[in-house]
Amino acid sequence: VKLQAWGTPPEPPTREPSDRPQLAADDASDSTSSIPEIDPVYSCLACRFPIFKSCEIISSNYRAQTSAGYLLSAARNVRVAETVQSATYTTGRYEVQEVACEACSAVLGVRYCGASDARNQYKVGKFLVGRDRLRLPPGTTHPMDKAKAKA
Repeated sequence: VKLQAWGTPPEPPTREPSDRPQLAADDASDSTSSIPEIDPVYSCLACRFPIFKSCEIISSNYRAQTSAGYLLSAARNVRVAETVQSATYTTGRYEVQEVACEACSAVLGVRYCGASDARNQYKVGKFLVGRDRLRLPPGTTHPMDKAKAKA
């Protein structure tokens, strides 16, 4: 199963130099407030292909198989295995499918496709991706890595 990649962003409108708005001296300090922030992108560690944006992180208080992890609402540029496997984690039993980078086939984590306990049903359809499989955006540290550094 192949998940859809992000679309190509539209080209910004171009203006002739004479069409550019002029800032008053008082407005100069606020000139960056109208610039939208770009949502940081997390990428595959092996090939740097973009996998998810920070707005898709539901929780970083998760443990993947080999490291701290992220529970995600969505992932892009990944392949989800058709094979469903049974897995037992600290919170219960689940049916999961392996998730790999579409570009290089590196295994990134799993997608929950079933949960035996009703209180874990909210995870179904979500992704669990290991921190050790990702290249984090510059200046970003996983909260569990921060806790380890303080200890």
